Amino acid sequence: MPIGGLGLFLTQSKGGTAASGLTVKALAPGLPAAQSGKIQAGDRLVTVCGTPVADLEPSEAIALILQQQHERISAAAG
Repeated sequence: MPIGGLGLFLTQSKGGTAASGLTVKALAPGLPAAQSGKIQAGDRLVTVCGTPVADLEPSEAIALILQQQHERISAAAG
């Protein structure tokens, strides 16, 4: 699922395993996520601005990220 103009595509894995949660599937070249160099395809998205997102649907995580549009987004990838 793409995140607006950030160029970030997320997928969700369920099942209670270490690999479950939200994973970055791909980055769109030339958009902010790719330009930052801080996130890569295959990274797991763990938190957004301190809020755990592993159990959220991709659309819920997207909404959380987009709420931060005027703030610097802090995301932890595992």
